[in-house]
Amino acid sequence: MKKHFCCVCGKEGKFEGYVCPDCREPEEQEKTVKPHPVCKGCNRTKVGGRWHSLVAEAKPNSICPDCIAAKGGYFEAVLQFRAEDFPKEKLEALFEKIMAAERRRGIHVEITKIEDKSYYFTKVKVARKIAKRIVKEWGVKPKETRKLVGYFHQKGKGKYRFTIFFDLDSSRIGK
Repeated sequence: MKKHFCCVCGKEGKFEGYVCPDCREPEEQEKTVKPHPVCKGCNRTKVGGRWHSLVAEAKPNSICPDCIAAKGGYFEAVLQFRAEDFPKEKLEALFEKIMAAERRRGIHVEITKIEDKSYYFTKVKVARKIAKRIVKEWGVKPKETRKLVGYFHQKGKGKYRFTIFFDLDSSRIGK
């Protein structure tokens, strides 16, 4: 350590930096840790530039990009069903079960809109997971289409909206 003069009290001595240990303590106590932003919509916490599903004791004071998108009606995928006896309760229970599991893993997913027998999901991966479960449980094959709706200039990729369509036969699904 070099010999320094404290820039706060003028004391001469060997210490690190420009502030002596006596003056450094009060200075460090004044520094307060800024609380991490907590989303009002989903209670996720922003840490290191990313939103995480952490237990936060702070009061919600912000809104994460996923909640903003969901409130604005954003969606990446549509699950559409055609059936005379539409098993709405069974399907919606399946949706909630899978979406709850994804939320526990830290993936923010919502159904932004329901129109008749069409469900609009904020994440295509979750919609595909639900489609796979429907195929596994009920043996109904989906038809998937995509539509180019924009372009990510930074990534150099197209932005697509997916439609996953099921023609349900109510006799196979049961009631």
